[in-house]
Amino acid sequence: VAIALALLTTAGLLTKSLLRLQDQDLGVTRAPVLTFAVGLPPLVADGDEAVARFHAAFTDRVRALPGVTHVSAINMLPIANTGLNGPVRRADQTGERDGVPVTEVRAVMDGYVDAMGLRLLAGRAIDARDRAGSPPVVMVNDTVAARLWPALPLAQVVGQQVRAPFDSGDGLREVVGVVAGVRSRRPDMLPDPEIYAPFAQVPQPSMSYVVRADG
Repeated sequence: VAIALALLTTAGLLTKSLLRLQDQDLGVTRAPVLTFAVGLPPLVADGDEAVARFHAAFTDRVRALPGVTHVSAINMLPIANTGLNGPVRRADQTGERDGVPVTEVRAVMDGYVDAMGLRLLAGRAIDARDRAGSPPVVMVNDTVAARLWPALPLAQVVGQQVRAPFDSGDGLREVVGVVAGVRSRRPDMLPDPEIYAPFAQVPQPSMSYVVRADG
C-alpha cells in the first residue's frame, strides 16, 4: 500500500508539472510547424555570398511546394538550440559593464516572425528589404528593450541604435522592431534577452528551417 501510494503521488506530481508546462506561453505559435536543419560543410560554404545564395534558393524551392504557407529559417531554434550569445549595448555605452552582457543572438530569414508566430510589439519585422549592403538592422525582444531603454515606450525603442556582438569595430545597427520574448532555453524559464539580425547581413552556414502548410 505504501509503495502504491508513493507511485500514485509521484505520477500525480508529474502529471501536474506536465500540464503546467503545456500551459506556458512559449512566445511561438502552437500551430503544427515542421522544422529541420540544413548545414553546409566548410568546403562547400565558400564565403558569405555562396552561403546566402544557397539558402535563398533553398527557401524558394520549399516555398514553391504545394500547400506551404510560411517558410523561413533561424540559426538556432527555440528550446532546441541555445548558447550563441554576446553583449549588446546602446550607441552611447562603451564600458564592459554597460548594456546587456549576455544576450542570445539569432540570425533569421525574411518571414520568420510570421512563420514562428512571434508577437510583434512595435515597429516591423525583418523582411526582404534587409539585404546585404542595406543599412544594418536588428529586432530586439522586450527584455532587451526594458534593460537598455527602461524609460522609453516600445514605440520609441524603434529607431534606436545598438552595438551587436557579431559586428566588428564600432558598427551600429538600427532597431527596426520589438518582439515579445520567447522561452528559448526551457519552457519553465523566463525569456532571455535576445536580438535578431537579418540572415542576409550575417549569413550562417547552418540554418534551421520553419515550415507551415495547409492541411
